[in-house]
Amino acid sequence: MGHIEKINQYFAPEKVLAGTCLIGTVLKAVGDVDFIGKAGVGSINVAAQSGKLDVVQEQILADFKAANLNPNVTDNFLGTLYTKVVFNSVINTICTLFEIRMGQFIDYQGAEKLGRQLIDEAYDVAELAGIEPLNSREKEWGSIRYVSEETSPLYYPSMYQDMIKGRQTEVDYINGYVYDLGLANGYQA
Repeated sequence: MGHIEKINQYFAPEKVLAGTCLIGTVLKAVGDVDFIGKAGVGSINVAAQSGKLDVVQEQILADFKAANLNPNVTDNFLGTLYTKVVFNSVINTICTLFEIRMGQFIDYQGAEKLGRQLIDEAYDVAELAGIEPLNSREKEWGSIRYVSEETSPLYYPSMYQDMIKGRQTEVDYINGYVYDLGLANGYQA
């Protein structure tokens, strides 16, 4: 998080779309991305910052649909972004810390307890900040379970990929965002 403020320095809010994917990829090099998993099983949530899609944005959605990316349009811009932050704060962080694939995480007998603790913290912070995530806590855990078991069990999350390649990770923009938002809203961990 933090990128919207930067984007809005150059583009008006009515031109900005939030898109969050539950599609595993591997960044081989700049502009060289491989998709992981079965075609058509992932999805992308899309929200216009202004709350309303324009003609160009509608065409982008049509292109996503034609590409079998299963776009889901929402009018909850910040909630769309925050929901992905929560997902990544659980799966990216744990898999990177333990250097494991998503399927290995979900196979661990303590995965649900650990995952739900992190989800609860992030959702408690969201409530204090007035952010409404797209999913309930239960559905967020279900999403993590589904992606880890069904669509990307062999996938190493992007944070892990960055770490092993010596690139800067997004931990500050994911977990750090939840932490800073909690501090700003009086959350006691």
